Amino acid sequence: MHKETFSSLQRFLFIGVLIGVSVLFIWVLMPFVMSVFWAVVLAIILYPIFLRLSARFKRPTLAALSTMLIALIIVGVPLYLIGTRTVIEGLDLYHRVTSGELSVSTLTEAPFVVTVLDTFGIVPSDVTAELTSFIQNAGGTLATEALVVGKATANVFLKGGVMLYLLFFFLRDGAALVLYLQRIIPFGDERERILFKRFTSTTRAVIKGTLIVSLAQGFVGGVLFAIVGISNPILWGVLMAFCATIPAIGPFIVWLPAGLLLLATGSLWQALVVILGGIFIIGTVDNVIRPLLVGRDIEMPDALVLLAILGGVATFGIAGIIIGPVIGALFLSIWDLFGKDFSEEIALHG
Repeated sequence: MHKETFSSLQRFLFIGVLIGVSVLFIWVLMPFVMSVFWAVVLAIILYPIFLRLSARFKRPTLAALSTMLIALIIVGVPLYLIGTRTVIEGLDLYHRVTSGELSVSTLTEAPFVVTVLDTFGIVPSDVTAELTSFIQNAGGTLATEALVVGKATANVFLKGGVMLYLLFFFLRDGAALVLYLQRIIPFGDERERILFKRFTSTTRAVIKGTLIVSLAQGFVGGVLFAIVGISNPILWGVLMAFCATIPAIGPFIVWLPAGLLLLATGSLWQALVVILGGIFIIGTVDNVIRPLLVGRDIEMPDALVLLAILGGVATFGIAGIIIGPVIGALFLSIWDLFGKDFSEEIALHG
C-alpha cells in the first residue's frame, strides 16, 4: 500500500516538473514563437515539393535546400517587392491627403454620391470627415510601422534567419519528427494521426483557399485600378487581398465604392471596367478557384471560419489569418474525438 502511494506521489511530482519545465521552455522561446510557427506552416506547404526533389536527388539535405531556394525565388522575392511598394504607395497617399493635394470632398460631394447618401439620411460632410480621418490614421500607422521595422532590421533578419534554419530541419527531418511526437504524446496513435491530419489539411486549405485566392483577387483588382488610372493600385490591390481573406466581407468593399465613385464623377468607361471586372473576374476567381483548391480540406462552418479569422487577426496580427482557422479546426477535432470516445464509453457501460 505504501509502495503504491509513493509511486503515485513520484508520478505526480514528475508530471508537475514536466509541465513546469515545458512552460519555462516555451516562455524562453516566446520571442521566436512566430518564427517557429511560420517554419511549421511553410514546411507543411513545401513538403510535397521536398519529397519530389528528394526522390530525384536521393539526398535529403540537397532536396531541402533546393526546396527553400525555389520558395524564396517564387514567393519570397515577389512578396518583398510588393510589400515595399505598398508602404511607398501608402505613404504617398497619406502625404497627398494631409497636404491637401487629394481632397476626399471632391468624391463624397459629387451629385450622384450626395443623392445616394441623402437617400440613407447620411450627411456628406460627415463621410468626408470620417474618410479623411481614416486615411490619415491608416497612413500614420503605416509610417510608424515602417519606421519600427526599419529600426528593428537586425531583429527582423534574426527571426527570419531562425525561421529559415528551422524550415530546413523541418523539411529534412520532418517525417522523423512527426514519428517522435506521436511516440511521446500520450493521446493514442489513432487520435494523434487524426489531429495531425486535421492540422496539416487545415493549414494547406487556408493557404490555398484563403491566401492564394485572396492574392489572386487582389492582383486582378490592382490591375483593374491601374488600367483605369486610379493612383496607388498596388496599395488598393493589397487592401483588396486582405479584405478577401475575411468571409462575408471580401474585396468588393474596395472595388465597388471605387467603381461607384468613378461613375459619380463622370468616368463612365473606367467605372464599367472596375464594376464589371469586379463582378465577372474578381468574383469568378473566388467562386471557381476556391472550391477547386480547398475541396473538403477545411470542414468548418463559414460562421466559425469568420470568427476564427477575426479573432486570430485581433490576437496574433496578420498571422492570425492562418492561426485562427487552424486553432478552430483543432478545437473541433478534439471535441469530435471526445464526443466519439464518450459515446463509445456510454455504449460500453450503458
